[in-house]
This record gives sequence, C-alpha cells and structure tokens, in this order.
Amino acid sequence: MSEDHVDYFLDIGMSQVAINRANYLRDLLQRVSPSKIEDIFISDSISEEGIRSQESMWCFGSGRVTEFKNMMTSVNFDFMSLEIRPVWVDVVSQDYDFEEVNDKSRLVVNTVIRHPMGMALKATRNNCPHLTRIMQRWLSVL
Repeated sequence: MSEDHVDYFLDIGMSQVAINRANYLRDLLQRVSPSKIEDIFISDSISEEGIRSQESMWCFGSGRVTEFKNMMTSVNFDFMSLEIRPVWVDVVSQDYDFEEVNDKSRLVVNTVIRHPMGMALKATRNNCPHLTRIMQRWLSVL
C-alpha cells in the first residue's frame, strides 16, 4: 500500500490489525481488478461507549469505486462506475465547519450516481477532512 494510504490510516487512528486488514483487502482487489487505486477512504463510526470502528473501505480509481462492506469481518465487495458524476449529493455535518475538527465532529455524505445506485460515506473526528477531500475529488456534481 502506498505511504499516503498508510499515513491516512495512522492519521485516523486505525490499529495495526485494521491496517493489516485494509492491506489484505487492497491486495485482494488488485488480484480481481488490477486497475490503479488512487484513493482510499475508510467509513468509520463511534459507538455510544466511545469506541471508534471501521465499517467500510472505499477504493477509488480508474473511473470506478469499490466498497468493501463490513471490512473487518467479511469479504463482501461491489463495484460502481464513476464515469458519470453523481446526480445528487447530500451532506450532513455535525460539529465540523470544514476546517476544524473535534471529538464530536461527524460528516455523512450520501450520493446517488444513477437510481438506485449510490453511496453512503461516514466520517468521525479527524476523518472528516479526508471525506471532504474525497467528496471534492470524486463526488462533485459541479
């Protein structure tokens, strides 16, 4: 995995177990479809007990996105073309002004590419700026 992705994983506080799992899934994707992975985003959440967990891994590149659902417990993935831009993007921000983050910061981006295909990406704390970057690069409707 590129250094950029490892830096990202460390920045959002992923454990070594989660990083190893992300590496495994990335390698698996490369065996199925050897297209270049340009960006990775990890959808995360925080439980009521304050435990942060990784839910899905999204791999962007070569005009497509791949989602690994329940990334820590299963191998379940799908592909979607990004050859056309989304027709709808819904952004919900909580305690995040697109500049500063805190422990309560949350960002959710829901998209529709073509009905009924879409994406739901979630970020907490210091993952919010990473989701903002993904949204600007890959999900802009402008």
